[in-house]
Amino acid sequence: MLFKTDVPVTNSALAAELVDMMGGANDEDEIQCWAAFFSNAEITGDWRDLFEEILQHPERFSPTISQAVTERYTDVADPFVSNPAMDDTSLGLVNI
Repeated sequence: MLFKTDVPVTNSALAAELVDMMGGANDEDEIQCWAAFFSNAEITGDWRDLFEEILQHPERFSPTISQAVTERYTDVADPFVSNPAMDDTSLGLVNI
């Protein structure tokens, strides 16, 4: 539902609050909800920036959330990455 609303993720304070909420998820039901949220998300515009923030700091999130974000980003956004600093290696998507 967040993607279908006018949630202003361009607001850095709100985006940081969302990231903190995801990072602080301890309850398995809450973790599964965040994972389902990202598994079905459209990665466009400002939401893409939020995905990339999570991908750059996977240690802040449960493995379930990090995996859902990584899989969805790889499926949807990876072919369109325009920022050269956001390549598969820097995002941890390639096992070296």
